[in-house]
Amino acid sequence: LVPLILGPLSASAADIVVNPGERIQAAVNRAVSGDTVRVMPGLYEETVYIDKDDVDLIGVIVDGARPILDGGKKDLHDGIIASGHGVVISGFHVRNYRSNGITTQGANNYRIHNNIVENIFLYGIFPQFGKNGVVSQNIISNTSDAGIYVGISENVDIIANEVFDNALGIEAENSHRILIESNYVHDNAVGIPVVIFPGLQTKTAADVVVRNNMVINNNSTKFERSKDH
Repeated sequence: LVPLILGPLSASAADIVVNPGERIQAAVNRAVSGDTVRVMPGLYEETVYIDKDDVDLIGVIVDGARPILDGGKKDLHDGIIASGHGVVISGFHVRNYRSNGITTQGANNYRIHNNIVENIFLYGIFPQFGKNGVVSQNIISNTSDAGIYVGISENVDIIANEVFDNALGIEAENSHRILIESNYVHDNAVGIPVVIFPGLQTKTAADVVVRNNMVINNNSTKFERSKDH
């Protein structure tokens, strides 16, 4: 009999643990496809870039305490930016960033789940230029623009989020096959706008389904300009 020669088995996925005082970005830089970066509760003042496929970034929640990403003291623009495909972002408290809390740029097959995002100047959670994503069970508040903003995207489900105290609650812009369902959208200036803006790469929007949401008290005057300006 001729022995069957098998190739080397693929290495198993690794868990990389980040403790307070360490940098999340350094752990992401070490990660390879299939790895999970687990961040322990504590304060982290940085922007995290995920430009690799199939890397999970998981905030470990212990007795209600989450890892906090805070951009305030360092005047940072974005909390988490993902451009890799198949990324999962979950379990974080993201606050005090000048632009976006959590954003995907050109990423596909992502999941943004169970995060708290607050006090963000532009967009709380901002998927753009991607497809096949899920944004679920997040709590987003106190943004100067949209709590959740899906732009130029396809096949994105926005499900069971709580969005409040924002200029816009949940916005879908120039996107196709978007499902906005079972969200609690309250106390924003505008609840759930679905819009088409001219001059963008994608000129149309279609198959945007908004159903079974609780949309109440979205008449906030907090974002109105003063008459003196």
